[in-house]
Amino acid sequence: MAYTYFSKLFLILTVLLSNLGEFEISNQWATPQQIPNYERTSRPPFIIADHQNRIHAFNYESINATNNAVFYRSWTPDGGWKPPVDIILAGQGGGPATLQDVKLDQSGNFHLVFYISSTRGGNLYYSHAYIDAVDISSAWSSPTLIGPDAGPLAYSFITIDQNGTLLVFYAGELSATGLYLVTSEDLGQNWSQPILLSATTVSSYSVGAIRSLVDDDGSIHVVWSLINDTGIGEEVHYGRLNKSRDALEKEIVIARREGDDYSTTWPDIIRADDQLLLFYQDSFPATRFMRTSKDNGDSWSLPIQPFPFIGEYETTAMVKDSLGKIHLLLGNRTIDPEIHGMWYSQWLGTRWSTLSAITYGKKTAAFDPSVPRAVVLGGNLLFVTWWNDTRVDDRTGAWYSFRRLDAPPISPEPYPTLSVTQEVTEIVVPVVIKTKTIEMPAQPGTAIPFTTKPTNYFPARSIFWALIPVFGLLVFFYYYKKRHF
Repeated sequence: MAYTYFSKLFLILTVLLSNLGEFEISNQWATPQQIPNYERTSRPPFIIADHQNRIHAFNYESINATNNAVFYRSWTPDGGWKPPVDIILAGQGGGPATLQDVKLDQSGNFHLVFYISSTRGGNLYYSHAYIDAVDISSAWSSPTLIGPDAGPLAYSFITIDQNGTLLVFYAGELSATGLYLVTSEDLGQNWSQPILLSATTVSSYSVGAIRSLVDDDGSIHVVWSLINDTGIGEEVHYGRLNKSRDALEKEIVIARREGDDYSTTWPDIIRADDQLLLFYQDSFPATRFMRTSKDNGDSWSLPIQPFPFIGEYETTAMVKDSLGKIHLLLGNRTIDPEIHGMWYSQWLGTRWSTLSAITYGKKTAAFDPSVPRAVVLGGNLLFVTWWNDTRVDDRTGAWYSFRRLDAPPISPEPYPTLSVTQEVTEIVVPVVIKTKTIEMPAQPGTAIPFTTKPTNYFPARSIFWALIPVFGLLVFFYYYKKRHF
């Protein structure tokens, strides 16, 4: 009788404890950590969540004094970070803004654009690879020039519509300085000629800070800023593509720099049910403002300041969970006392929730969080990366944190398997150097301790849970033997 009772007890405990691993990531932010083996001066990575519970990260780093490359690494909730590998050797003319954007389509193809400049100007290049071979350098297609005479500032953004058409918006000066668009209807095999969507009317202005959004009805929205030759943002623009995707059917100036305004720039846009939300920076000191549109961008509300914080920290990051709830990440600082940090808010239907800190503190030589990039993994895990925008000598690489959201998970789904013909097409021309791993020394910030493992990292977790019933039964038999023998 005692044996049956204790056996059932230990069985129940084992099941309960083994399930704890699935919920180990809590609804509180994990302690911020540095991405391991990450060049300390590199900007935060472009991150993408796939359908198989993995986050893919891409960034641009130096290999040595003369070579630079696009690097790839991945993260999972159970395994943490895998070592980085270099996948594309960008060649001469690269810099911090070389890697421009990366997107993943529904068929499992990664699409990547990067910018290379020279004394003759800049060019925008495109490459792609299938998800199962993303970490193999030879699997990436030979870089294709899609944006000649790009620049003078390095800004571009990839959008993929419901039909799988790739749209790349970029800053260019091919026929005039302005916003350009190239498209591909066959997953990057062939590209249209560049289309000038909007030309600048001031000779010293250039296009920058581009973001785009595809609506459920197929509408494609794009926002960008105009930056003067001293690097100051002068205007923020909104545009909507026409049905034939060859012109803007609507263009509106959202904000203009006036008087003593610091810089008008860094727009971002997202759909919230029946309205568009557009964030941007304006005023003095630099402040986040928001305008909304309930008629698909034809008209816009007066600007409001959703938060009492200030500061220039580049673009916000806005993502949706499995319920369609919008989550906002942004760098900012309070006014009095002056506290810098990376902050989080949720859209509540008519307003944003009060900002809460992911990490915060007084600004130091190594601490000033900026440039958030975020994704939602599996429908309910919010993952964010950023860097500290400090002097080059004091930079500490990229940081990250994550938390569980109040939303149902989405079950993993396999991606389509490539045919043999497709695989051969992908790997015909190896255009990069051999894969290698770089070990970078840790560069801890003064405000936050550094560890190289995620807070839930426990490689022997499965063995640990499996041993629990064994130890339990040993204890039971020990006392049972003492009582009966």
